[in-house]
Amino acid sequence: PGGADEFARRVRVLQAHAIDEAGSEIEDLLRSVLTGGKAQSDPSTLNAIATHFGVPVGYLLDLGDLGLAERIEAQIDLRTALTESGVLNVAARSLGQLSPEELQAITRIIRQHGEPGDSGG
Repeated sequence: PGGADEFARRVRVLQAHAIDEAGSEIEDLLRSVLTGGKAQSDPSTLNAIATHFGVPVGYLLDLGDLGLAERIEAQIDLRTALTESGVLNVAARSLGQLSPEELQAITRIIRQHGEPGDSGG
């Protein structure tokens, strides 16, 4: 039971970051996985979702690894904040070294100060 709830929560996290993709194939996949269709247990579907969002498939499979989930979700949130603020390139390799708390702090700073077109003055 807890596993199914955690799985649905993680899929909803991804779904929340697919807002610009309404009506797309990935949105359909996410919806079918959430409704508990056979896609939920189909490895190729889960792989396609993970690949689309740039997360390891373990994020959707290893529901007991809450540390992994926290780290991945912090990275997704940061990536979204960077995109929203107009930042195009970041040294992604170095971001992988940061803790979820550090990623969340960077995300908060970007969201507070990273308005597109803001010259900082």
